[in-house]
Amino acid sequence: MKIGMGFELGVLLVSASLAGCANLDFEYGHKDGWRPGTITKIGNDSELRERLANTCSGVVGSKTYALIRYKGNSHLRWGSFPVSDGIDIKVGDKVSLNVNACKFAKTE
Repeated sequence: MKIGMGFELGVLLVSASLAGCANLDFEYGHKDGWRPGTITKIGNDSELRERLANTCSGVVGSKTYALIRYKGNSHLRWGSFPVSDGIDIKVGDKVSLNVNACKFAKTE
């Protein structure tokens, strides 16, 4: 039985799609809100407080905030997140950011 050219093309396209997904970095639980990010600014000025991530609305009176650039749903985003006491960070540090839980950890 001969299989048509359309079937072979379909198999090729599905294979290419799956191969592309195999290259994605699953170190972070994307469904759980984890995103890789980079710290772009640290402080407690009004700009950082105004850019506070929506999921951090319950956080009041943090001493320090970090503006973090991360990729969310294929778009580059920036959000401000409170810095936990005892975490040593600087501009340019790579972090693992949980946008759902309003927390991050240094990955380097």
